[in-house]
Amino acid sequence: MSKPDSGDEPNRLVDEILAHPRYRGRVRALQERASRFAPALTGALVARAHAAMRRDPREAAQCARMGEMVAAAIGDAPGRVAALGALGQACILHGRFPAALRALDAAVEQARLA
Repeated sequence: MSKPDSGDEPNRLVDEILAHPRYRGRVRALQERASRFAPALTGALVARAHAAMRRDPREAAQCARMGEMVAAAIGDAPGRVAALGALGQACILHGRFPAALRALDAAVEQARLA
């Protein structure tokens, strides 16, 4: 029986994942830790995306995309809506309006299904 994650565990895991210099390495690190996927990890990635919005919209978009991947993997519909919303905001700030529209449309569709 595994012990429950502490409140600091998702943030430490996000730090480990974001330490990789390239996005593909980050995704690979996230997939390697698939056994630790939890709604808390989705929340930590979305919170990190919101924190990085003004400073670095591209980094915020990457965090939000990884949060969406985690939420999709564990079937967390509210987490997926939050991650897609954060992704849409980050894409708007980054100037990628078609990607923002796709993310926000997906968020609305996911919210409708939930």
